[in-house]
Amino acid sequence: MWDKGFDGNAFLAQVSATGSQVLGRLRSNRRTPVLATLTDGSYLSVIGNLQIRIIEAHVTVTCTDGTTFTGTYRLATTLTDPRR
Repeated sequence: MWDKGFDGNAFLAQVSATGSQVLGRLRSNRRTPVLATLTDGSYLSVIGNLQIRIIEAHVTVTCTDGTTFTGTYRLATTLTDPRR
């Protein structure tokens, strides 16, 4: 699992080459092509030569003083089957 800023092509290729499955948050300015939309609303894409699935999460946080913050997070994973 990684956080934004660690989503470089070479880093992800090296981790994937170990046989590990990965999940991490993409930088907000990282653009990935939509290759196919899946039944759960996620989509298949690529980073470098690595096939990934992108999951978009819309999150709203309410603070104790009542203020709210809303954001969209894009998670990338090498687990490309949405049923897993």
